[in-house]
Amino acid sequence: MERIVKNRDIAAGLIVIAMALAFFYFGLSLRYGQASAMGPGYLPRILSFLMLVLGIAILIRGLLNQAEPSEWPSWRATFVIVLSPIVFGVLVPTIGMAIAVVATALFARLAQNLPWRWSTLLNPILLSLFSCVVFVYLLKLPIKLWP
Repeated sequence: MERIVKNRDIAAGLIVIAMALAFFYFGLSLRYGQASAMGPGYLPRILSFLMLVLGIAILIRGLLNQAEPSEWPSWRATFVIVLSPIVFGVLVPTIGMAIAVVATALFARLAQNLPWRWSTLLNPILLSLFSCVVFVYLLKLPIKLWP
């Protein structure tokens, strides 16, 4: 058991396999169809199978390689990365997509302990501009841009 905890590939492989099996299980209630007439369960099952194969490959790699023990990830980074999509989902309806993308990117930036530079603000602004052009203007999704 200690080896599983210390080797990232073994732990990651087991997590990917568990997720693939869960996705496959929850997709069983959807109609499968066939390649020429795909049902709503076709893509989830195919992707679950591919994810299962990938998880097995990662697990085998971890079992064959003698990796150095890895340390636990930063709790702050994990917390910030998990919360970032939630922050985005809460901010978009209230302050609009343009500002929400910048705010979410800056919030996600808190996961790292790096110094702040001018690019720290420039990158989220460019990401916001790109997102607004693609999703609002090109795809014409009904997303509020500004408050």
